[in-house]
Amino acid sequence: MQEERTKEAKARLAEYKKRVRKQKLLIVGVILAFVAGVGTLIYEIEQKRQNKLTNTWAKINSKVATINYLLSEAKESLPENQKNPTMALRLAEAAYKINKKGPQASEVLSRVYHSAIHNRSFFYSANMGHRSAVTSAVFSPDGSRILTASEDTTARLWNLKGELITTLAGHSARVNSAVFSPDGNTIVTTSQDKTAKLWDKEGNLLNTLRGHDCDPNSQCSVSSAVFSPDGQTIITASDDNTATLWNKQGKLINTLRGHKDIVV
Repeated sequence: MQEERTKEAKARLAEYKKRVRKQKLLIVGVILAFVAGVGTLIYEIEQKRQNKLTNTWAKINSKVATINYLLSEAKESLPENQKNPTMALRLAEAAYKINKKGPQASEVLSRVYHSAIHNRSFFYSANMGHRSAVTSAVFSPDGSRILTASEDTTARLWNLKGELITTLAGHSARVNSAVFSPDGNTIVTTSQDKTAKLWDKEGNLLNTLRGHDCDPNSQCSVSSAVFSPDGQTIITASDDNTATLWNKQGKLINTLRGHKDIVV
């Protein structure tokens, strides 16, 4: 009887030890998995930090390289180097905008502005070829052409280099203004000859707009014109105290009366 009890006790002890070993192995496994997970997490965090740091330095180096390039080009374009002074200003401004706290960019920008103040030829001027005063100048909607009006009775189209494309000749007196339609395909000019004229983008006359109540013996003038945003309607203003609406073909739609003095 005693022997059986002893065997049973030994069996229970062996089973207990077996369970303890399993628990220990489980705990060790959990600890190892936790350590591995933490290690992986730390590695990933460090990799992200390193990548972010690398990207930051790459951006900084890229900005520095861009600034240095812009400033180098700006210096080369300064008036004393007989280059393009306007380009020098734009390049220095671009470098300054990238890093406003950078002393190098500030120094070059200051130098360029100082040159502007003391150099009368800092900005380019172009002789637009008119024989008298230029009364207005506008860019085309796409920015590729320039349209000028003049007291020499003409309007003229130019490219951005200041080269003449064509002359709009047809008015018999000073041209007060010249504007593009929103799509850039049509031009309207106004003149002291009491008319406005429609032209295509090549400078061919399409129609003459007559309709303002100007005394034939007066100095009445059509002072300005604009297109509606959709380009379908034109309104002209005149010294006859009225504004007049026209369709895009130049047909009179209506006259707006009520002003007591000239409409500009």
